[in-house]
Amino acid sequence: MLKDLHELGVTLQNSYQTTFTPEDKELPSLFKQLVNNIEGSAVSYNRNSFVVTINYSNQKIYFPNQLWYIAAYFADFYKALSEYAQIIKTHLRLSDDNIKKAKDNREIANSLISSASIDDEDKEYLIRFLSDYDWWFGGKGIERADYYVSPILSLCKLVNASQSYVAELCKFLAKNDEALTVLKQVNESREQKITRILEDNVLNSFVYKLFKYIEQEDSLDVLIPYVQYSNANRLGFDDILMHLELEGRRTHSIFIQTADETNISSRNSGKIKRWYEDIFHIDQKEVYLTTQWSSESVETLIFIINNAYCGKFHIEKIGENCILYAIKHNKILSTNPSYLPYLTALRTKPFMLLAGISGTGKSRIVREMAKACWASHEEDYGKNCPRNFCMVQVKPNWHDSSDLIGYVSRINGEKYVVGPFLRFIAKAMQDPKRPYFLCLDEMNLAPVEQYFAEYLSVIESRKLQDGHIETDPIVPFENTEAYGSLIDQLFDSDEERKAYKTEEGGKRLTIPENLFVVGTVNMDETTFSFSRKVLDRAMTIEMNEVNLHGGLEAGGAAEFGYIGEDLMGEAAEGRDIYADNQALCEDVIEYLGKVNDILEGTPFKIAYRTRNEFLLYAVNRLHFAPESEVWQTLDEMTSMKILSRIEGDNERCEHVLRELKNLLTETVGDHAEDSASLKKIDEMTRKLKSGYTSYWA
Repeated sequence: MLKDLHELGVTLQNSYQTTFTPEDKELPSLFKQLVNNIEGSAVSYNRNSFVVTINYSNQKIYFPNQLWYIAAYFADFYKALSEYAQIIKTHLRLSDDNIKKAKDNREIANSLISSASIDDEDKEYLIRFLSDYDWWFGGKGIERADYYVSPILSLCKLVNASQSYVAELCKFLAKNDEALTVLKQVNESREQKITRILEDNVLNSFVYKLFKYIEQEDSLDVLIPYVQYSNANRLGFDDILMHLELEGRRTHSIFIQTADETNISSRNSGKIKRWYEDIFHIDQKEVYLTTQWSSESVETLIFIINNAYCGKFHIEKIGENCILYAIKHNKILSTNPSYLPYLTALRTKPFMLLAGISGTGKSRIVREMAKACWASHEEDYGKNCPRNFCMVQVKPNWHDSSDLIGYVSRINGEKYVVGPFLRFIAKAMQDPKRPYFLCLDEMNLAPVEQYFAEYLSVIESRKLQDGHIETDPIVPFENTEAYGSLIDQLFDSDEERKAYKTEEGGKRLTIPENLFVVGTVNMDETTFSFSRKVLDRAMTIEMNEVNLHGGLEAGGAAEFGYIGEDLMGEAAEGRDIYADNQALCEDVIEYLGKVNDILEGTPFKIAYRTRNEFLLYAVNRLHFAPESEVWQTLDEMTSMKILSRIEGDNERCEHVLRELKNLLTETVGDHAEDSASLKKIDEMTRKLKSGYTSYWA
């Protein structure tokens, strides 16, 4: 049965327009292995581009990788289109002259199709295909060999002269399902993150809701490069008006900053309310939004918003109806791609160890992540110690949790003496959409499994429940005076206190999903080594590389852009993501099987916990960077979760390190120079010359 070409084209175009982002892109290594020639012409690859060497002339054509991803959106359209052409030219054997005559003439098209032994719905589709080129976005005649180029370019909105090759890529992918599937997985990882946020057919209502949403979820400061200012004397006040401008298109004055502290109501004299009374924040100014919007001015605003927030928000206007979509995978913006493993690790497991020599900025990076959780108009923006950051210096004499979590004092009755950890948990609970970071500085100055035992136990109870990740209580409910005093100290509201003191169905002191615990680790003779109980439960990243020119730039630009609630994971176990990412998960499991074969007979073998974290990390990396390749996940996680467990003498470690190096060399292929795990294996192998090696030594 034939597909409705118009409906299919609109669907694919909508997916393309709302999910494709134009930044430089890399291609998955599997794709590059699958595609080394197109129609006999050799294909070679650079990081962000590919080169086609024409087979008969040896001339080279250079293309950006974006064309492959665009082609993947519309390969299904080419498939459907070619089915129509095959019926017309092969099954019905219509001549070129008859095809030409049928264009724009339904009667002739009907006469050519009506007698064919095809079901009625397909006949109607074929008649429209022959007579109504607009229906299938066509331009060139069907009788031509390149009839498919025009509709694909039309759907992509690409220029024919320079980018028509995308149609040839569609044709190629349509005939190469395996290569198409690889690219579709990247595109679909974007598509799955799109959410329809709001829709309204009243223009000023839509714009008001739009700016409210953007200010809540992101920041209006993204618009600063597009803002133009002008002074205006309105009703005797010298106000500042603001409009937006991009590529010669400008809005009317959409914001006003009043010249004094008087309320905007003084500017709304007369029958027409010209300004909303809600305050918005942009460029560290309090401004008011206009109520006056025409269809043309909204279209200009949409053009600017879609450019300014490209990859985060996308707006469509269909008639008078406006729709805002949010694209979640770009909610986190980091100016330094080297921080991707940190963000991915925390989304995978909110417990991370940062290991390295002293002075490499381990605690500083935790502070910077916390600072990056505040928009410019918010209270703690720019503060060096915002309220979502807490640093606790670990003391060498900690051998239980009393200093960190707290304890029950029985002097003058039972009372709970609350430690900094529980107080910080309570703060995080009251601000659930913002990530909170607890930094345990010099974490291994004392035995972690002793002073942090409750957390190490509870963190393993994480389960996905009704869209949220929940844990067992870190302090179990007790109908005692001490427990009551604990709740009274943590919460101010009588309603909250009552909820936590209710035995049946009450709230509990669990680990909130927005709490991230990061321990900094220095390994020397004054510190304790980590037990496998700790290493199994944490994500480990080594910070030993030092750039002595780093951080000397004037002004010291922020390392992170804005970190939103997207850092909080949406899955706690492998089962939560396996069904939707089965092909990716199977690649990871196959690799882990080979790792366990190497670790057979050693105490380093991995089990379900590590498997789950590998799977979650692979999916989360795609969430932040859809162009991610499997080798990157396997390389980064091998360092975090496999190598960090390995320690011992030559007999125990030499064979393991050698075989892991062989496996990784095969896995990363041409990316050996970028492999963190291969570098670490070489370092650990060198240490073996002394008779002993460890990830931490």
